[in-house]
Amino acid sequence: MIKLLILGPTGSMGKLISNLALKDNEIDVVAACDVTHIGDDLGFISGVNDPNKIKISDVNYLQKVIDETKPDVVVDFTVAKATEKNCKICVENGIKCVIGTTAMTQDFLDEFEKLVKTKKAPAVISPNMAT
Repeated sequence: MIKLLILGPTGSMGKLISNLALKDNEIDVVAACDVTHIGDDLGFISGVNDPNKIKISDVNYLQKVIDETKPDVVVDFTVAKATEKNCKICVENGIKCVIGTTAMTQDFLDEFEKLVKTKKAPAVISPNMAT
């Protein structure tokens, strides 16, 4: 079972990813972080039953969330500034990243590529997926 952390679960793509992940028997959503809806129920926000009863955590405490939940993969659909900060933290912790955020700087992409290679934490960056 894949332990998933969702960053940005309250946006349009984040809600869709949360909805699909919560319904998938091979994915265990262990946490969700955002800057809004802190403490709200992820299942309610995404419109589906959440067997784990995940409450949305404050992304400012991302390291604590990672330490407590030990995710294997993070899916990030936030904004460039947040992605550039939070995905570095995830990779530093050996977490695989799937990033759908748009408008990241080339400097970040270059730096992130080096970090991913150094930490041997696979990452996919596929922007412009919003519906």
